[in-house]
Amino acid sequence: MSALKMVRREEESRQEKMAKMIEDRVAQIPSDAFLWAAGLSILGSLAMKVTQRDENALFIGQWAPTLLILGLYSKFTKRLMR
Repeated sequence: MSALKMVRREEESRQEKMAKMIEDRVAQIPSDAFLWAAGLSILGSLAMKVTQRDENALFIGQWAPTLLILGLYSKFTKRLMR
């Protein structure tokens, strides 16, 4: 086996260990927490928009899709772990 293949296998092994660790951590968080956090992000963004803090409103509002995707990832990994 070439040295390059050995290095690639070691890298893949490290990536698999890291992915497993992340999946285990995310699976511990209730899926509802991500939904609530996304809702709070939207409400916070709305409050900032009303108070004329437009840049902050955009920043906080952009968290919602990410939080919802993390919630889906959480549900997905929980179902795979069963």
